[in-house]
Amino acid sequence: MTGVEATRPIWRRLILPIAVTALVIALVVSGLAFLIQKGLLTNKDEFTTAERTREMLLLGRGAVRDNFAVSVVKPPLQYWLTTLTLPRFEKREVAIRIWPLLFGTLTATATAWLAYLIEPKQPWLMPLAVGLLFTCPLFLTELCRGMLDSGLALFTTLAIIFAQLARRRPTWWLGVAIVCWLGTLQKVPLIALIWVIIVLLRFFSPVERPTLRTRWLPISAVLACMLISIWPLLQSAWYRVSLADVFPLYEALDLMSPSRLGAKPFLEVPFRLTTTWPCGAVALFAAVAVHFGRHKDSRPAVVEISICSLVLVILVVLFGFRNARYTVPIIPCLALLLALLLFRLWKQRTRFTSFVLLFVGVASLLGPEITRRIVDARRKNHSEQKLIAEKLGALQGEDGTQMVILEPDKGVLPEQFYLFYGNLLGPVKTWSVAEMRQAHPHRSAIGACNAKDLPAVRESYRDVTIEMRQGQFICWRANPL
Repeated sequence: MTGVEATRPIWRRLILPIAVTALVIALVVSGLAFLIQKGLLTNKDEFTTAERTREMLLLGRGAVRDNFAVSVVKPPLQYWLTTLTLPRFEKREVAIRIWPLLFGTLTATATAWLAYLIEPKQPWLMPLAVGLLFTCPLFLTELCRGMLDSGLALFTTLAIIFAQLARRRPTWWLGVAIVCWLGTLQKVPLIALIWVIIVLLRFFSPVERPTLRTRWLPISAVLACMLISIWPLLQSAWYRVSLADVFPLYEALDLMSPSRLGAKPFLEVPFRLTTTWPCGAVALFAAVAVHFGRHKDSRPAVVEISICSLVLVILVVLFGFRNARYTVPIIPCLALLLALLLFRLWKQRTRFTSFVLLFVGVASLLGPEITRRIVDARRKNHSEQKLIAEKLGALQGEDGTQMVILEPDKGVLPEQFYLFYGNLLGPVKTWSVAEMRQAHPHRSAIGACNAKDLPAVRESYRDVTIEMRQGQFICWRANPL
């Protein structure tokens, strides 16, 4: 920063970078707003989000239900929010996807805020970090799908921001507690892990340890535990769900067991992170270079962000997770670390650094196009099965008639798809062909199946009639043998 810039009022130095940041966010979000309107819901996670929301509207917001049975697999926050939009949007797919897009918009804003906290004298770091974040197809595609990961990214970024602010004003630990609770209501208690990592790093740093000597830290930890416990305890009290199921401790024990930990060190996640995101390899290098580079950055805030990012990637590999979207919560941090690295390379201006800057600049341009192609590839045409689902909805309502989905996930879409698009008012039975034959059905039924499985339906029922055929999919009605 030049001497003239240093003498300018801070608001005048910030106004142009903030305006550019806002413009970048507005342009990208506007483009994504068109993408979320394209096509039907795409995969089982989107079907599940949509159907759990619809069942909340039918049966009340006091529980998450899956196929009309109380489920404690996922917490309720995004389903609660979607109940506000689902009845009000004419296009129901947009009502499901609007919240991830909003979460992504707020995450980009939080990333700019974090960049300013790290480098208040370099306001242009804000639009650079946000721009790099929007070059990541892994992040952008999650903003176009009705899933939970973009919300978790927002709360993770806010937790890191509040932890930085807590250095000077310890009351910000209360903010960490609040977003820890919200993140747990969104999906999983990942923010509690981030919180523990940050506290441990400060405890083992002689310079940072005094910042932990405040009553607000234990108060915030107790508050977070109390808030996190509210929903599980209510579920246990109202619906007689065991605490072992509401608090999924068995999952944690399974993850930590010798049979799982390190047994399958799949490298699918880092591979996808570095191949799907054109700048992903450089971003991971930036996270590592903070500690092991020749010109490492020893600022505590940068070190914390880097270690939190690397620990999550390492844990994903050790625990054998195979989906790259598990890294979405720390992609804003990786984008910020990459922006810091590029600022440093810009100052050095060697032949090698110029090449790296050129590579990142060119690669960044590929991100939005890769995102568009990924989204288009995932938006498969389910119109035939949508018509079958609507036919099931039109046939429902007969007393004692069972609704059957045969061989879901094997050509036939999962039951959540049929429940949602058929607006079914009761649970459906999901059977394999073998299970249907063993069950000896004793009730009249309507159902959906693949045409190749219709002979098995005729073996298990009598008077089977085809109510609708769409391509290879059939809606049928039958009486018991």
